[in-house]
Amino acid sequence: MKKLGVSLIVIVMFGCGESSTKHFPNVDVSILTQSFESWWAYYHKNIDLSLDFDALDTEAKQISKKVFLEKLSNENIIAIKLVNDESEKPMYQLIAISDESILQTSKQEAKLELQYYEKEGAKFPAFAYTDLKGGEITSKNTVGKLVVIKVWFIKCKACVEEFPALNALTRKYSNRDKIVFVSLAYDEKEQLKDFLSKKVLNYQNAHVSSDYITEEMNVQIFPTHFIIDEHGKILKIFNDAKRLAAYLEYYLPNQ
Repeated sequence: MKKLGVSLIVIVMFGCGESSTKHFPNVDVSILTQSFESWWAYYHKNIDLSLDFDALDTEAKQISKKVFLEKLSNENIIAIKLVNDESEKPMYQLIAISDESILQTSKQEAKLELQYYEKEGAKFPAFAYTDLKGGEITSKNTVGKLVVIKVWFIKCKACVEEFPALNALTRKYSNRDKIVFVSLAYDEKEQLKDFLSKKVLNYQNAHVSSDYITEEMNVQIFPTHFIIDEHGKILKIFNDAKRLAAYLEYYLPNQ
């Protein structure tokens, strides 16, 4: 009965109306919600809440991204991707489900993305970092430049595993003098120097205090990547190199 109920909801939502021939789920929702594993695999492949996307509520009515994320954070719903040939932007819709394990993780993901979304356009705190080679990176000498900041620490496995992807990123944009790549870690300076002599990260690497990271930057997850625009405002916040690279590829050609 549970599977049948979900299927009927989809038929009602997408089986009639003007948009039914163009916008429909790219997944069989009844199969998607059979297990946490099937939903999680789908979510990672199809849903990116950091993107700009067209948002629909459970009644297929268009809503803002903020309202979409608020609903996803608090209600017993998940996001699915719709087939949308009319726009390059993805289109997501909310659907109701009852699986608690899926809902718990979906809400956590949405709350984090809502937190990041609400910071977009905010002024990044004034900064003055000294990298391990003695170079100065400040909010004053980076005016007019795009600043990409990675926040990490040595024992964070995921942070270190993305070094090759980030090094490829710095090579890709090495001919652009208006983009600065900075890494901030709270490990002791000598530990950091020793570690980076063996595991290369082609950023300007700086030591900062853990209090600065958790209180000033309000970072809760590692790694975290900030993109700061030419005026010192937050453009985007990501937690992985893949999405960072995809955004830069989209953003930079338009500047």
